[in-house]
Amino acid sequence: MTSRIPPGMTWLTVADLAVILGLKKQTIYNRLSSCPETLPPPTRVPMLRGPRWSPRVVQEWQAQYDPVGLLDNPPRPGRPTKAEEIARRLKGNAS
Repeated sequence: MTSRIPPGMTWLTVADLAVILGLKKQTIYNRLSSCPETLPPPTRVPMLRGPRWSPRVVQEWQAQYDPVGLLDNPPRPGRPTKAEEIARRLKGNAS
């Protein structure tokens, strides 16, 4: 996974994290208050307002959700079409 974190950045803001994760700033704020487990753990830095994230922590958190191996188990198909149901029924009666 390629990282979108600029080199030399010390602390990530909500806006930075939103860009990295592909979310809106308000979504980050909403998740911080309602379901913080869906985000990397924030840090409160003295003399800085708002939550901040260490780039290293964000990269480690992203590595946990690396999509490698995601397609090993393809999704199950949904409800069969009418044509598939009829074909299955006719196949069952023919046996």
